Amino acid sequence: MELSHGLSPGPAPLPERPKALPAALRLRAVNPRSTWGQDENWDRMFQILAGFRAKFGNCLVPRDWVECPGLYDWILRQRQQESRKTLPKDRRLKLEGLGFEWNVHKAKWRRMYEALREYKRVYGHRNVLAGRESYSALSAWVNRQRMLRKRSKLSPDQIRLLDRIGFVWKPQDSRWERRYQELVAYCRKYGNSNVPDRWPENRGLAKWVAHQRDFAQMGSLSQERRRLLDALGFRWKGHGRSTKS
Repeated sequence: MELSHGLSPGPAPLPERPKALPAALRLRAVNPRSTWGQDENWDRMFQILAGFRAKFGNCLVPRDWVECPGLYDWILRQRQQESRKTLPKDRRLKLEGLGFEWNVHKAKWRRMYEALREYKRVYGHRNVLAGRESYSALSAWVNRQRMLRKRSKLSPDQIRLLDRIGFVWKPQDSRWERRYQELVAYCRKYGNSNVPDRWPENRGLAKWVAHQRDFAQMGSLSQERRRLLDALGFRWKGHGRSTKS
């Protein structure tokens, strides 16, 4: 079960979109299609990619990166040659030495996964807030993983990696668990689970407690949740009274 945490300033979740490299690393007046077979041109493109990797931490060059428009097409060419087994071994090893990913989709997935791990490290949970502009892309990615799993489109390895960091597949369950933990804390402090109606210290918890009684009366509360509440001596009838500390 996970507890809610207050948000505190943390590191940027994802690198900014690449903008520019130092002038010394820029590629000028190069047409990769007309000089594809030249070793000198390949080495120059490789050095530009190495500079990109050093600055941005990955080899995921955007299609529209204006600093070196030819680099994206050059990268595509390397992947094509590798898939056709025509890329020389020494070039493949040099690219892999940079952490070059042959499958760009897997590389992007892993990048977002690492961003989610960092988010958890900073905030203590994986409930990425969609309302925070700086995490909008990560929030959308998290929701997409849930959708892909429902459609059986996530690989077993991807599911395993997400489970390893406690990924929340059903957000509604996570919200219930957070409120339950708040009730556990209430019991420890006051010796009972009778949260007063409209309790000013936590109106959300008071409302949640009332909802559990309503769900139980309607027969829509699961047996597992009822068992957990019973373990706290939960009162299924009546309203909470004033709390005394």
